[in-house]
Amino acid sequence: MNAYTQIAIKTKTTQVTAHRGNQRLWLQNVPEMLESGFLPNSTYSTEYLADSIVLRLAIASECKVRKVSATARGATLDINNNKLKAYDFSNGIRWSFQAGVITITPMPSHEQLTANRVAIENSLYNSIAGA
Repeated sequence: MNAYTQIAIKTKTTQVTAHRGNQRLWLQNVPEMLESGFLPNSTYSTEYLADSIVLRLAIASECKVRKVSATARGATLDINNNKLKAYDFSNGIRWSFQAGVITITPMPSHEQLTANRVAIENSLYNSIAGA
């Protein structure tokens, strides 16, 4: 990869649902998911980070993996476990797609977006004022 290489990242937003007392994140037959290689019966690893969840296509013999379900409606990713309680998905879910990788992050609240905008504006103002 050189300095001019661009990596295309596609995104999709969904809402969290509930199942058996836990948050449930799921996608079914979404083109971006399929283009990233998450096809029916493909296997992937799951990494729970502080601010996101990362799914990576993986070979079962290399690590603990889950399988993309092959349902009548198509490929289905379904994440429903106690680990999701560490994340606030109340504002929605952002799915980011790259080849072989899906990153799942909580959507920021209006207050978080406003605070980020103010911080950026202050930073720009301070860099211009200091110049």
